[in-house]
Amino acid sequence: MRRLQDEFRIALTKYALVPVVIMALICIILAAFYWNRNVVHLSNDKREQAVQILSEIFSDYEERVDAVDRIDLAKLDSTEQDRQKFYTAFYHEINRRGDHPYFYLLDSNRNVILANPLHRQETLQSPVRRWGALYRMEQNKATQLEFVQNPDTNQWNLLIGRALQKAGRLQGYMVFVLTGEELTRRIAFPEVNLVLQDEYGYTPLSTMGIFTNTAFKQAMPELEKDSGVVTLHKQSFYLTRQSFWQNKFTLYSFLSVGNRLMQLVTGIFILLGVLLLMIPIILFSLKRETKRKMQAIEELTAAFQAVKEGRLDYDLQIHTGNEFEEIANEYNRMVGSLKKLMALNEAEARANVVSELRQLESQFNPHFLFNTLENIKFMIKLDPTTAGKMVVALSSLLRYSINNTVRQVELQDDLTFLTNYLFIQKERFGKRLDYKDAIATEALDCLVPKLLLQPVVENAIKYGADDEGKITIRAKIQVDQKYLQVEITDAGQGIQPEQLKKLQQLLQQEANNSVHTGIYNIHRRIQLMYGMSYGLTIDCPPTGGTRVHMLLPVCRSYGLTDKEGSKPRC
Repeated sequence: MRRLQDEFRIALTKYALVPVVIMALICIILAAFYWNRNVVHLSNDKREQAVQILSEIFSDYEERVDAVDRIDLAKLDSTEQDRQKFYTAFYHEINRRGDHPYFYLLDSNRNVILANPLHRQETLQSPVRRWGALYRMEQNKATQLEFVQNPDTNQWNLLIGRALQKAGRLQGYMVFVLTGEELTRRIAFPEVNLVLQDEYGYTPLSTMGIFTNTAFKQAMPELEKDSGVVTLHKQSFYLTRQSFWQNKFTLYSFLSVGNRLMQLVTGIFILLGVLLLMIPIILFSLKRETKRKMQAIEELTAAFQAVKEGRLDYDLQIHTGNEFEEIANEYNRMVGSLKKLMALNEAEARANVVSELRQLESQFNPHFLFNTLENIKFMIKLDPTTAGKMVVALSSLLRYSINNTVRQVELQDDLTFLTNYLFIQKERFGKRLDYKDAIATEALDCLVPKLLLQPVVENAIKYGADDEGKITIRAKIQVDQKYLQVEITDAGQGIQPEQLKKLQQLLQQEANNSVHTGIYNIHRRIQLMYGMSYGLTIDCPPTGGTRVHMLLPVCRSYGLTDKEGSKPRC
């Protein structure tokens, strides 16, 4: 046996595994290296460069605003010498890099004192005093960065400024204006497209022609949930993002990967072509080398497949004169013993299931019977008519519960039984008991285990009272595809977490050694009749109370199927 196993391993390694594994590993490594270097690394590198450029620009103009804020604006209303000192210091800070930026120095009434203005700049003005960029600068003492759109040109400009205050008094405003075209030009790269989004969801900077502000907003829901490769406007991009400047801005990088994906796909097709050429050679070699050695294994596989399919009449015949012949003889002896054992186990299991079902169905709460008889005794004196109705209802309950000839009934029959039960309980509890149900019409002719609903409702009546003693019970039954969903809830005080955990663990067991019989009996009966994929669960929802949920197959008198396609025992 060891010699045959070694021969197979050597043949497979020689003709198939080694070249295929090596080629696959090489292709995976090359593809990963290519993708990481030409897509992932490039996207991250250009995005980080752009973030660094913008951050340096923002920091530079923030420093200029800080420097201007340290100059006392009141010197403009002083002597000519003080004004001259102010102008010298002001322009020194403004033009510290010799770039002559666009700026506006305004007084407290928002009149221009000094400026190097943009053409047709309207972004600083607002018809309402308590509105616009200048007002927001008044509300925040720190330097403000805000993109605004020129209503005349629809072009975006970046305002960097601050309200100038001395001793708590507003002196004016210092505002730098950077055009969106200039900022876009500084972060433009030939390989990677970039889109800047501000905290309000606008996209003032974009190096992508397909991403106008409106188009980007429309694509945002998809971009929020996707990462890596995304498809926009029928084009494939590799997406990365980075938030910066106190999370006020988010920079998206888009690297077109259509050509790169095509290159990878082409490489994969080349690899597949090579493998397709190698496969016939490999198969021919393996077939020639292993045909004689594999014959016994194929016969063993067919035999075990027959056992898997339930065909125990398969007779395995192997005459190789080695260990396989001994395995075949042991297999034939094993199948013979298995057939005898299965016949015994099937008869025993059938008897056990029928016995357990009869035991579970026969359990009826004696306390309910005693309490009902006591109530009838008193009602005979107080209200003989009602007492007579209670006797009729109790008689129907007993007749229904002790009928052992029927194990399944239509749901509407079990609901009739429940109605009689609730009639008796309402005579006992009066207005304290509030029961309502919502039953789907298509569920009424579904077959269910007899006495399915009453034990759950009885349990809710017993334990589901609220702090004021009122018992509120709601039942909901509906058909969901191939399943019958039954849900019964109460508005009581619920179950303590430790006790609920014990009940849930009890439902996972095949035997019940506790005092909780009603809920467990229903769960056990459902599983015995329909299979382990069905049953009962219990929990306490956040809204309070207790909820019991039962899952059954949709069984009708004219046929049924479960989710595996087999036929439950209905």
